[in-house]
Amino acid sequence: MEAWTRSEEADPFAHPTHVDLFSPGNDSAFCAVLTVDDGQVLLPFVLRTIQFSDHVDVTSAYGYGGPFVSGTVSRSDLEGFWEALDGWSRARGVVSEFIRFSTSPDDDAFAYQGDVVHRSTTVVRVLDLDAEALWMDFDHKVRKSVNKARRNGVTVTVDTTGERLDEFLGIYAGTMSRREADERYLFPRDFFERIRDEMSGSYAFFHADLEGVMISTELVLVGRRTLYSYLGGTDERHFAVRPNDMLKFEVMNWGQTQGKTEFVLGGGASPGDGIERYKLSFAPQGARRFYTGQRVVDAEAYRELSGPGEDEFFPAYRRTRS
Repeated sequence: MEAWTRSEEADPFAHPTHVDLFSPGNDSAFCAVLTVDDGQVLLPFVLRTIQFSDHVDVTSAYGYGGPFVSGTVSRSDLEGFWEALDGWSRARGVVSEFIRFSTSPDDDAFAYQGDVVHRSTTVVRVLDLDAEALWMDFDHKVRKSVNKARRNGVTVTVDTTGERLDEFLGIYAGTMSRREADERYLFPRDFFERIRDEMSGSYAFFHADLEGVMISTELVLVGRRTLYSYLGGTDERHFAVRPNDMLKFEVMNWGQTQGKTEFVLGGGASPGDGIERYKLSFAPQGARRFYTGQRVVDAEAYRELSGPGEDEFFPAYRRTRS
């Protein structure tokens, strides 16, 4: 927590509570920290147990895993960081390592020692421009939708305390059911309660209301410079008034007033799908390549756990097999 507080961004994905939320059962939340004269490297991760094995593996929590670099850190510092983590991992019986990088640096900026894989596109809306320039940089259909929501009386409020959590959960659950979402996105109530109670200042709810009733909502994670679209949904009965377009627009307006420089909208379920195109309509030049890093730490144990043959899924021993 001290290292997170010292970091330049205080990125919500690196917050100890967020990492702990994705460390169920016998899994454990950890953070590797390198401190140099004028800088720091922060890498939160989950140490996961492997069923029917004495071994463990390393993975990032959901979202963007880092490493989060503050101040002046050289490439040789980063190389030393990875070497030290490798030594720690081998001593702990780690078989493999899977890291979701952050959204900012390029693919080799971290001096990562394993394989760097381009996974998808992440859409990032730059906010450090004036209000008129931001408005005109949206696709025409976004401006049209925001104006339609306004004409229909949609209003957006910011909730930094989670006081309307029950209403949020109702819309979120309905949205996940409608989309037939994977069970990993069906977070229980206490998941959101812990964010509300333990991550004050690192989140904000945005609610779109029509005649006093919530019709669209979004939980946004908040760093010192960056906002992240996280979880939310819309009441399908009110799609026609375009509340989610107006909601995202107001998140950006709020971000500008708070001195934020970027709003990360995320990507789609698959490359180039409708969700990705929708997000790009708010940031036509905002497509960024999203990378992950993967590395086998103990080759012998990896082969024993994975079995014969080759598998593109990483780590192969965690693929669901029929």
